[in-house]
Amino acid sequence: MNYLGRKKKLLSSLKEGVIFLWGRPSTLSLGGSEKFYQERKFLYLTGFEEPDSALIIKANSQKPYIFFCLPRNEEEEKWTGKRLGPEKAIQTLPVDLAYPIEKWQEVLYENLIGEKTFYYQWGVFPEQDFKVLQVLQKLKKEQRADKTPQKIIDSGSVINPLRLIKEKEEIEKIKKAIEITKVAYLDIFEKAKNLKWEYEVEAMLKYNYIKNGAQGESFPSIVASGVNATYLHYNKNNSKIKKGEFLLIDSGCLYQGYASDVTRTIFPEGKPTEKQRNIYFAVKEVLEEMITLSKPGISLYELNQICQRKVAEKLIELKILKKSLEEVLEKNLHKKYFPHRMGHWVGLDVHDADSYGMEDPKVKLKPGMVFTIEPGIYIPEDDKSPYRGIGVRLEEDILIKRDGSEVLTQEIPHIFY
Repeated sequence: MNYLGRKKKLLSSLKEGVIFLWGRPSTLSLGGSEKFYQERKFLYLTGFEEPDSALIIKANSQKPYIFFCLPRNEEEEKWTGKRLGPEKAIQTLPVDLAYPIEKWQEVLYENLIGEKTFYYQWGVFPEQDFKVLQVLQKLKKEQRADKTPQKIIDSGSVINPLRLIKEKEEIEKIKKAIEITKVAYLDIFEKAKNLKWEYEVEAMLKYNYIKNGAQGESFPSIVASGVNATYLHYNKNNSKIKKGEFLLIDSGCLYQGYASDVTRTIFPEGKPTEKQRNIYFAVKEVLEEMITLSKPGISLYELNQICQRKVAEKLIELKILKKSLEEVLEKNLHKKYFPHRMGHWVGLDVHDADSYGMEDPKVKLKPGMVFTIEPGIYIPEDDKSPYRGIGVRLEEDILIKRDGSEVLTQEIPHIFY
């Protein structure tokens, strides 16, 4: 990955100011350290995967990239593994200066003197926010007003737009994550009729991910049979899979930091009823229509608006809703059965780039953007509709190209017996 190129691109977008980013702090749990996943904006700009680190990027400076990390400590490294340390960091990372992490307040203070703008994202690590405030308070107390930042801007507002356009190597890693996910899904499809419990499916997903080189799940897998599929983020995954019911699987893996996200609703055993078929094919038709519309020049916001309308139309066709389309949309009556958006960005996060621009019609799709399309219909079990208790969601990962789009997940089949 071209981490220096990313930092230069970010720097070129700034006229002045200082960006300060945290890496994720170390975490301890009963029995030792939890599995470490770096904060994603920090990872995007540094590629550094050790805890307790930070980065300053300063516009209009001869040495704009200032890095902080844990110093070498032979005793501590016996437990947690070898560290890079500031000395090696300056030699191996594309940074200009490197310090032990305990010096960050002192160095940040010095670099904020005379700056008008401070880019920082509050709320990511609340315990660290207080220490950043201490630096700002010290500046206000010790420096003239014209020597301290007058504006504090969310750092995500300048980093996330860069993250939306995936580099070639990023796309290859997303494709590899999808390839591993495909192997897991095909294993489940092959054995579907013999699976008895949701947790068996979850175990197969995790096993195949790790076996084939992934870091693990990109989010907790949803394996929802029968009425469980009507709960959007169901992940207890402990119910029996019954004959004659849908099985919704929403899962994905993380490969070298990049995520996949795929949903298939299958019918493992038995013969689908007419009502089950109606819901399934209503969702599938919306999915196919939204794929056709996905191309450069339209926004994710506009696609979502169209998708909401199309699902509403299907609910009216099926007589689940018995109002006019205008009234359904005006009162959001369809939201009872389709409460989420059409999709989201995918990349280093499964919901990538802090959902930047998803509600902005001016953020148009461009080549290199990757996102999901995931329409669904979920009829609660206490609904008056004869379709009650049926839940279906289908999801593809989409890459925008110059001449349209590519369905990256197209080789993961839709199985409907």
